[in-house]
Amino acid sequence: MAVPVQTLDPTWINQNPYDSEELRRNQGFMLAGGATAGTSRTGVLNPRDLVVTLAGSNVMVGPGGAVIGSSKGAYLCGVAAATNIGAFTPADATNPRRDRIVLEILDPDNGGGAGRKAQLRIIDGAPNALAASGGGYPAEPVLAITLGSLDVPKVGGGSPVITARPPVTAASGAPIMVRDATEMNGLPKWVGAQCIRLDLSGEMFACDGNTWAIVPRLNIQIGQGSNVPILKSLEVKVTLDGSSVGYITFPEAFPNRLVSTSLMRMHDTGQPIYFNMVADGTSRAGIRFVANGVPAGSTLYIQYQCLGF
Repeated sequence: MAVPVQTLDPTWINQNPYDSEELRRNQGFMLAGGATAGTSRTGVLNPRDLVVTLAGSNVMVGPGGAVIGSSKGAYLCGVAAATNIGAFTPADATNPRRDRIVLEILDPDNGGGAGRKAQLRIIDGAPNALAASGGGYPAEPVLAITLGSLDVPKVGGGSPVITARPPVTAASGAPIMVRDATEMNGLPKWVGAQCIRLDLSGEMFACDGNTWAIVPRLNIQIGQGSNVPILKSLEVKVTLDGSSVGYITFPEAFPNRLVSTSLMRMHDTGQPIYFNMVADGTSRAGIRFVANGVPAGSTLYIQYQCLGF
């Protein structure tokens, strides 16, 4: 018989302090998955979080939170208010430079630096003639999220420019927001994964394990311009004419147009009735129909529902 194997300690079960890695792993299970099973995606928790801006020569980071995933669980970190990281290094006389702006975790037990804290930092790039295409751009630290980059032209070459495109993450099972197709195609793929394309006004995409496909939207519009949709629902008594044709006049006509009609009811034998709408005589003022298989002159009690505007 197989011997039971102990797992990570469940949350809120021990009186003694938890191991920090256990806590990171357990909270990571509630976040969007990373590249491999059991890991968490690194990203800001909202596209509005940790926005990088310039205030003169100072680099500012707005409030918000982020997840920094690792092979030993997920770190939650952030800042509570707009924070001044400090002034960027002055421009080089000869070449432009691209700096990296990061939120990083210092944890020597997990490959990070000493200090056991989170910090915002500007990592200076090396002046390089090809800085605009990545020349001299510094590497991202092991436990970090890149919040943005700062392009500093050479002296006399123009003004510094911030580009802020940090990845976005989400709770486990929730769609992940991405800015474009490039970011979407960079997501890990598994059956049922979902993402929201911000460049397509929030269109939803789903993954079948290999490719992403748009999730069709059901858009129903009844009305036109500022015209308000109207639903009419009523039960009426109708006597069929000699051709088994009935006519229902609405108490009030639709102001503009009748869009759809549904007739529901049974006649006096308790059997279903099958109706055919008659175009000639059906308008925004009323509907004309044929009751199939019902004798002429029969009296029916009919409930109708009509949509229009």
